[in-house]
Amino acid sequence: MMEASTQVSKLWTALTDADRKPFTDKTEADKERYNRELSDLSSKGYFLLPDGRKSSDVRVPREGEPMPKTTLSAYMYYNKEQVPRLRNGTTMTMIEAMKKVSVNWAALSEEGLKPYNDLSAADRQRYEK
Repeated sequence: MMEASTQVSKLWTALTDADRKPFTDKTEADKERYNRELSDLSSKGYFLLPDGRKSSDVRVPREGEPMPKTTLSAYMYYNKEQVPRLRNGTTMTMIEAMKKVSVNWAALSEEGLKPYNDLSAADRQRYEK
């Protein structure tokens, strides 16, 4: 890591002011955004996020507070159902079962995918609440 930092530092030092300008412009724009948000926060008690929501409306979890589980894809729902079924009562390894599941997944029709897509969509709604 230190070696990479040294190389980046040398590259930065070698840049002309014109080459540095895009980066310094971004830095200045970010400083302006930060100061604007800080001013709004102290005067109004919130600032607007890029998507237009108030910062006070966004719940930020506290240290040690469990985060909601992320969503599962349709494939993961299929995988959770099929791997144990394939391995049940056999000597099939987990890797062999997952390879077989992958091949079976690729061969599924739209009708066969629908229940797993529905589960994934419901899970996505749960996560977004």
